[in-house]
Amino acid sequence: MNRFSKAFLVAGCALSTSIVARNLPAQDLRCDPGDVEVRRLSFAGNTAFSDAELASAVVTTPSGWARRFLRLPTAVKYCLDRAELPNDRIRLIVFYRRRGFPDVTVDTVVNALSRNAVEVNFRIHEGRPITIAELTVTGLEKVENAIVFTRGLPVVAGARFDRVNVQAARDTITRRLRNAGYPQAQLDTPRPHVDAARYLAWDTLVVRPGPLTRLGGIAITATPFENNTRQISDRVVRRLLGLDPGRLYREDDLLNAQRRLYQTEAYQHVTLFPDSLSRNDSIVTLHAVLIENAMNAARLGAGYGTLDCFRVTGELSNYNFMKRAQRLDLTARVSKIGI
Repeated sequence: MNRFSKAFLVAGCALSTSIVARNLPAQDLRCDPGDVEVRRLSFAGNTAFSDAELASAVVTTPSGWARRFLRLPTAVKYCLDRAELPNDRIRLIVFYRRRGFPDVTVDTVVNALSRNAVEVNFRIHEGRPITIAELTVTGLEKVENAIVFTRGLPVVAGARFDRVNVQAARDTITRRLRNAGYPQAQLDTPRPHVDAARYLAWDTLVVRPGPLTRLGGIAITATPFENNTRQISDRVVRRLLGLDPGRLYREDDLLNAQRRLYQTEAYQHVTLFPDSLSRNDSIVTLHAVLIENAMNAARLGAGYGTLDCFRVTGELSNYNFMKRAQRLDLTARVSKIGI
């Protein structure tokens, strides 16, 4: 096993530790007797990533700005968790190795600033990064205007071999395809070939777009509000959705249609989803599952002012005006009551 493979094996084993770290609290806010406050957190030797990026990858956190600079006793205070400090070193190593630095080393230094306060410094030697010698995207040969789906990806040949950016490239291509008529689009990433001696990597993104798909019918299931009868017809729902049969399937169109129904305030729940597809389906049926809301709402407010004395304001809203899911608001105000 070469040096690069060993480095990424360690990164893979420690990855779960890195992910869990972001869900953990930093230090105990209570700071038990004998604990020392983290007054400063610093990094040295980092050139590829900013201090802020590295600080987000570790658990150790300095006290709040107001406490560190203004010495406000009520401001947020964080104390040093010595059990987490070695884990923070591992988190930084994993962070760097996943982003193309297999030879990174990290040392931890705790400097006393006073009897009850310390500075935590991570000294980093990044080492030489792995460079992408070639990035190949296959599977788009039968897709029209294939260049559109691979333009401006966050990873290109000649860039650092960053696994986070490779995943972002996968997500970008998948999202673009699903917004261009390919709801079944998937990407596979075979294991990259890495030449550890030359610090070069060759990676491939294998695209499986599936068939070009258009919208078919829309099956609407609507539940009326409480014990009432249904108020909004299928015809009005289809008009609001704006998803005409025959148009290309686009995920963004479904999200926009869902948003339009919510904006009427006539529905308390809206779900849009495609029917299950086989690998050969080119027509998709959409399902709209709706739960209607109360179609009328009334609000009453009262107040007192030096000029108006007592005043009362009333509002009445109807969310299905003329049975078209349109909103009508009526407002009335009475003031100078008691004069």
